[in-house]
Amino acid sequence: LLGRPETVEMADGADLQEWSDLIAVYRESEGWCSHREWIERVNPTLSGNGGRRMRMGAEISDADIAAADIRRDAVRSRMAALLAGGAVLAVPAAPCIAPLRGGGAESHWQVVGRNGHINAVSPLAGLPQISLPLARVGGVPMGLGLIAAAGNDELLLDIAVELGG
Repeated sequence: LLGRPETVEMADGADLQEWSDLIAVYRESEGWCSHREWIERVNPTLSGNGGRRMRMGAEISDADIAAADIRRDAVRSRMAALLAGGAVLAVPAAPCIAPLRGGGAESHWQVVGRNGHINAVSPLAGLPQISLPLARVGGVPMGLGLIAAAGNDELLLDIAVELGG
């Protein structure tokens, strides 16, 4: 089930911040579309980051989405090439351990921002991903993310069982 490991460059020279920014186009515009009617009707007070994300989503145009679609197609092509033949990509499940309790909203949002560099890939490319808590750092769980080609969800589950022993 587990073959020979090979080191690859996931983004093929692209900056992962670009992929994180790209997923934000979809995330923020979909968030705005989902909540627009309610926000315009009720005019609620939204938290700092929640409000900022809704404002960002409101400003995304159809042209922005069309441009994002072209860039997303390139991400999908890259990932299809990497995952051909049943290959699985192993990535950190997060950039660091989860924010500790009591750390405040700012520390939470810092991790969320850094997390996008790693976790934008699967949703952009429409791929299954699982996270396995296989390590501990400072007594706190740290995960390994596994990404497979579309339709290989069960392969990821088989690997999880194999690694979980």
